[in-house]
Amino acid sequence: MSKTNIFIENAYENFNIDEVEVQKNVSSMAEYILNNKEITSKSFINNYKYDTLTFDIVLTNNEEIHRINKEYRNKDVPTDVITFAIFADSEENERYIIDGDIVLGEIIVSLDKIKEQSIENN
Repeated sequence: MSKTNIFIENAYENFNIDEVEVQKNVSSMAEYILNNKEITSKSFINNYKYDTLTFDIVLTNNEEIHRINKEYRNKDVPTDVITFAIFADSEENERYIIDGDIVLGEIIVSLDKIKEQSIENN
């Protein structure tokens, strides 16, 4: 059974969040996915041998995700989530597993946008 290393960074000083609870919930979701053969058999990690999957979650605000969206995606608006899927988006011959660890990438979440969407969608 592989394990996950999930690094959570709250880069949004004005938004109070329980990082321990987020860590627990994300770990539970990752464990569910990794234990579901139907999902993993169709995944880019299928047929790779690894011990650990690592990814980062960065919690930020609309201003910062807007800047990232504009710089990397040429979209001049804030968005809810941006992902940088390093391993999955790499060419197969450029996918590196170092010491049994696959670094999946980074998930950037705008807490402002998530809050706006939760209000809009009840």
